[in-house]
Amino acid sequence: FTVFIRTEGNSELDPERDRATVTICDTTSATIRFTSRTYNVIESDVTVPVCAEVIGATLKTSFNIDFIPEDNTASSVGFEDYRPTLNFIRFNHLQPGPYCRTMIITNDNRKETLFENFTVTLQPYTGTQPVLSTNLVIDDTPSFVRIEDDDLVVVRFDRNS
Repeated sequence: FTVFIRTEGNSELDPERDRATVTICDTTSATIRFTSRTYNVIESDVTVPVCAEVIGATLKTSFNIDFIPEDNTASSVGFEDYRPTLNFIRFNHLQPGPYCRTMIITNDNRKETLFENFTVTLQPYTGTQPVLSTNLVIDDTPSFVRIEDDDLVVVRFDRNS
């Protein structure tokens, strides 16, 4: 923005001579992180939203962040337990979020351990986009998605045994 400075003893304001431009620089870091460290889902619910948000400062530009799921006790191979979704989240300028990706959970009828899990990590986008601001921090602490198996187990007794 522009300010006009009048010097002492000078009653006349000259807009060209007495003008200065002021630039305010925001050095606060914007941090992108998951809204939760653990997301719990029952297998028959078939989806779970995993969300990230911007905290600290506002974003100066819109950009993408990679969203990387990784198998632990739950497996994405052949969509056995979950289906990996879109690999990035789009963060919009001046909007802190949250921004969510829906993870698809495989609802099967197989006997499994009661709980299985996988992790999701945020990382710098590997595709093409504008250079990210130097005051942007990506929290790379993984978030866990815990799937609770709710398949019924039928136990039958034979009277003749």
